[in-house]
Amino acid sequence: MKDFHPVDRAFFQVLRKVFAFVFASNLLILMPDFELVYGSEGWIDVDLLRMTQQFPALGIQSLIMGLQSIGFTASQSTWFIMGLYLILCGGLAFTPYWRACVILLLLLDVSIFSINQSYSYGADAIRASLLFYLALTPRCPGFYLWLYMRVVQIHLCLIYFFGGLLKAMGGTWWNGEAVWKAANLPYFQAHGSWHLELLANKPWLAIILGWLVVLLEQFYSLAVYSGRPRFMWITITCLMHAFIAYFMGLWHFSMLMISWNIAAFIIGPMILKKYYPKNQFMFNASRRAKDAASALEPPA
Repeated sequence: MKDFHPVDRAFFQVLRKVFAFVFASNLLILMPDFELVYGSEGWIDVDLLRMTQQFPALGIQSLIMGLQSIGFTASQSTWFIMGLYLILCGGLAFTPYWRACVILLLLLDVSIFSINQSYSYGADAIRASLLFYLALTPRCPGFYLWLYMRVVQIHLCLIYFFGGLLKAMGGTWWNGEAVWKAANLPYFQAHGSWHLELLANKPWLAIILGWLVVLLEQFYSLAVYSGRPRFMWITITCLMHAFIAYFMGLWHFSMLMISWNIAAFIIGPMILKKYYPKNQFMFNASRRAKDAASALEPPA
């Protein structure tokens, strides 16, 4: 088999469009405050930002300074960077040169978001990981497809496992304190503070929610590799991220995680089952995609 089945090619095309929309939406939300975050007159002094960066020469502040050295103003530089980011998102979604676009987008995303530790949080690492995997998307079925799918899945399992392990090692998720603190932080109260009264009147609810989050993340790796529990576990996980988006306003982070879950453990197993129907988990290197070729050939 030399190429993907048309349905699977369409899946990868849709996946690129979905992630391009998610990446662009993050910048569009930040756009009104972009200069206040990264500009020369921003909330945090540029020199202080550069002192916190491990690779300041790769940060957006250095990029802005480079543009200014060739005649751009500070404002024009920030708008140029935002425009370039959105153009690359469009290239990822709609052009045949999407692989070059995603590589440039990864470099620019790291420069803008990941290197600036003062403004960085978990979504930056998730976004960089997804951009990296998009750049390595398989061109055709074979051993690389199997390996690619498994690496993407295992990476997601490790995120949940160690996230749940860190929560389980402390006491705040077992006694509901972590849920209460998250609900009390003013910048996480996306839809008012009505849920504070609910948690205050029913403290056991915060305890149950904390336990559910820990157990959901700790047993994620086991459930998603089991036949029947997989769909239920992915559904509950996506609902958890939807609640995080609604109650805490972390829409971008939640969209990234929901997309990764669906791609890795809903669509991914379907593709693996199609191309490796006899043995999905332990790939036989000598067989390559012969099973898929015979399975997809039209009947005589």
